[in-house]
Amino acid sequence: MRRLSLSLFLLLSLSLLACKDTRSSSASASSSAAHVPVFIVRGEVTQVPVEGKPGSQFMVHHEAIPGFVDETGAVVGMGSMTMFFPTQKGLSLASIHPGDKIRFTLSVDWPNNKVEITKIDPLPADTKLDFSAKP
Repeated sequence: MRRLSLSLFLLLSLSLLACKDTRSSSASASSSAAHVPVFIVRGEVTQVPVEGKPGSQFMVHHEAIPGFVDETGAVVGMGSMTMFFPTQKGLSLASIHPGDKIRFTLSVDWPNNKVEITKIDPLPADTKLDFSAKP
């Protein structure tokens, strides 16, 4: 029983490591009470927005996100899939192209209905990604 409790504690701790608190010390009292989970995710770019082309968006085939939390705060995980992601205003995609492998920071602010990529780092072209994993 003690070993099971320790295992559950370690699993919960590892899940929480996938998230970090992004509250700013200068944030207002109302926003400082909210916790915004942040996830580091790897994937392959499948589409980039084209200026002047309505409906074009940033799309990534991403690996599973085991510690993903839903709007209630429950850890539900997210399987590997291809999906559109909004990007933070001012985040440059000029050097990003379809086929590029990337690591990105995904901020999930459920109370404000704001899910967006806040940072993108390129990965080497030979990076092996695992799209088969379930959360």
